[in-house]
Amino acid sequence: MPLRAFVLPNGRAVTLEDFESGRIGPDDTGAFPPALLYRMLKAEADNPHKGGMISVTSMLSCLRKTYFERTRPYDAPPILFWYPYRGTILHTGLQTDDLKDWICERRFSADLNGHALSGQIDAYHVPTRTLWDYKTAHEAKLSALMRFGLPKSHIHQVNGYRWLLEKNGLGVDRMRITYLSMMDVVTTGETGGPISLPSVPVLPFPEIETLLADRAMVLRRAFDLDEIPIYTDADTRRWLCRKYCPVKSYCDDMGDRPDDGLPPNSVPIDLAWEASPKTEN
Repeated sequence: MPLRAFVLPNGRAVTLEDFESGRIGPDDTGAFPPALLYRMLKAEADNPHKGGMISVTSMLSCLRKTYFERTRPYDAPPILFWYPYRGTILHTGLQTDDLKDWICERRFSADLNGHALSGQIDAYHVPTRTLWDYKTAHEAKLSALMRFGLPKSHIHQVNGYRWLLEKNGLGVDRMRITYLSMMDVVTTGETGGPISLPSVPVLPFPEIETLLADRAMVLRRAFDLDEIPIYTDADTRRWLCRKYCPVKSYCDDMGDRPDDGLPPNSVPIDLAWEASPKTEN
């Protein structure tokens, strides 16, 4: 089920219908401009990630979060959707068919062990067989990238897109991730600047297929059989569960997610930023 409403700091819940029916005035939305809230709600309403759709992005996040977002009604503060909406603004600006030899913002699909998988690539340069992925980032994230390297989830994501392209007859010889902050643009494999990032590693297809197939099976069983996925790994919980998850209350009701560490004999979906500094508790 999609997001129902944004909950403002004053406790008021505002819906897409409130905006479209003229019930929202210029002083009703606090610090957020009404037009921005409307566009964010509209973007969520138009989000193709609904129902049982399985995409590369949905597999490389917390699978329990993905399941609850698709199957449970929820309200959330708008700030949680401002971060991803910045990326939406960027990708909307990249949608073009005017660049010769480029494929931009196009969705591809392929079958893997009976699971229909899809993913929307940001850009692909046909002559050089180069796949590009663009991500918005805070300045602090750029410094962390230089210190600790690329997040494992980002490496898995672009390699997942590479697999999709290969399945659609488009070979990939090189992958590049560009991180865009308000003040800088940094791309993997570029050296000589103040921030230099390593090239994106090319993972073997059997490794990528196993990664995607395992996660696709978890999500398919969740959507079809209502089997709630296990909570995500400890490193991801440290930031996602504490601040950024809009469906955390449903996970809290499960009563099985540890606040710190992992219980014995559990094998959670490990999508952590491998090189992130560990929090001392």
